[in-house]
Amino acid sequence: MTPASIVELGDVSGKPKVKMDLPRMLVGHRIQLKFRLTRKNGGRSEVLDVDGEFVVRSVSFDASSGMARQLLSVESTEAAPSWRAVKKDSLPPPRRLGPARVKPMVIE
Repeated sequence: MTPASIVELGDVSGKPKVKMDLPRMLVGHRIQLKFRLTRKNGGRSEVLDVDGEFVVRSVSFDASSGMARQLLSVESTEAAPSWRAVKKDSLPPPRRLGPARVKPMVIE
């Protein structure tokens, strides 16, 4: 089992990092990425929509967890994605668990 790779978006402000399962990569390889990140920045809700082709700029490995984890730094081949502010109503609601259901117990 290979551990998840960590992908760093080098041309996005804040250089966000994402864990994902990827095969072994070399510098110069091109990959298609599509995902969405959310963050709070100064009380504002922001979204980063990543969808496009990226090229690997550097590859390194982290073996501190016991298995060698691939660390990739990528840059966009097109216009770089950027954070945009969104209203709270447009974000999906947080997932909530329902109340626990417990059968009544007789205590003597």
